[in-house]
Amino acid sequence: MQLTSIVTSDEPKAKKSLDKFNHLWKEIDRKTLRNQRLKEKQEAFFQHFQDQVSQHEKDLLLATANLASHLTQFVSRKSLSDVRRECLVDWIESELYFVEQTPLAAELGIEQIRQNLHDQISRLVELDSDADADQAMDCDHIRELLINLTGSDFDLSDEKLTEIGQSPADFEAFLKNELEALLANESNDDQHDGPFGANDFDEDDLFNGFNFNEDTDDDEQKFNHNSTQSPQKQRLEQLFKKSHINKMYKKLAQVLHPDKETDESKKHEKQTLMQDLSKAREQNDVFTIISMFSQYIPDADITLDDESLKNIIWLLTSQTDELDRDFADLKYSRDPIGIVWNKFGKGRKHEVAKRLKEHKAELTEKVDDIEYIIKYCTNLKVLNRYLAERIEANEINNFGFSNPFMDEDIFDQFFD
Repeated sequence: MQLTSIVTSDEPKAKKSLDKFNHLWKEIDRKTLRNQRLKEKQEAFFQHFQDQVSQHEKDLLLATANLASHLTQFVSRKSLSDVRRECLVDWIESELYFVEQTPLAAELGIEQIRQNLHDQISRLVELDSDADADQAMDCDHIRELLINLTGSDFDLSDEKLTEIGQSPADFEAFLKNELEALLANESNDDQHDGPFGANDFDEDDLFNGFNFNEDTDDDEQKFNHNSTQSPQKQRLEQLFKKSHINKMYKKLAQVLHPDKETDESKKHEKQTLMQDLSKAREQNDVFTIISMFSQYIPDADITLDDESLKNIIWLLTSQTDELDRDFADLKYSRDPIGIVWNKFGKGRKHEVAKRLKEHKAELTEKVDDIEYIIKYCTNLKVLNRYLAERIEANEINNFGFSNPFMDEDIFDQFFD
């Protein structure tokens, strides 16, 4: 943006400061445009990504929900060992959690699937109760069952366990509450850690540590001259209380005030401009005030004394630093738009198209794998093979190698 002529003293030092001012002005203009272009590119690509991929993602979510629903029917099978039943419940829970993190959870009937899971667990309790109707489950049996179904060891007395075991309804209610609590804790942990992590850069205020909107004493808000002020606050006071910047602000306020506009069609525009001006004053945004002065009062010179020019340079330098931080936040953002941009959007057009094509193919392959499981996993014999594979994979992940001491058949022989 071209500026109105700036008038300073004829001192060589003032000329050097003016050159610095002009350089910073151009940098702010350039970096603002740079940031805006990157933001627009990211948002446009995110929309393109959604248009290309969203249906494939919906298909995957639907298949995942169907898989969870399909697997739920096996939970109450008596011939399923406790170790594998625990693995099955964990498998179902992981599929449900995957879908629940999306806006489509309600549409895909996840609540009903989860209710069916609870019903199956209750059915398991009823079967145990029917097997020995005259005798309530013993404490060790109840404790083991709770651990297998939830993966947690509850610190409950024998009396409490006996009370729960007397009635399938009581056991179901207790188990349902504990499962919901475990899921809530996991969800809270994910929110604190964030599936996308924290930003790589702090969102510092433009005037780091000098935000006048914070709760401070009224005397400090009014620049109490009897108190000791930091050099930065003194600079701001000089700029916005004693210098030509304040005069520029007042002149702009007179020109842009909507109440002084007789043309009704321009009043709304003046109201918006006045809001922008007030916001710039609140945020100590010298760049916007000078820009608006050059645009709406173009015939007036901007007169700056040496001290004001020095303080403005300090503020403009801070603003260029802030723009660089904003740019870094955009580049390395961990929100959905940033993640999609960094994973798929960079590079030449044919490279981007190739990555999107591969991603869609990967999603389609996952859907096919899930539909294959649903089609052929119709009995415990097939299900046990899948569960054995998942247990072995989990052991390898935990230990870095297959653990022969955790073979399920050997385990059952010792502890059945």
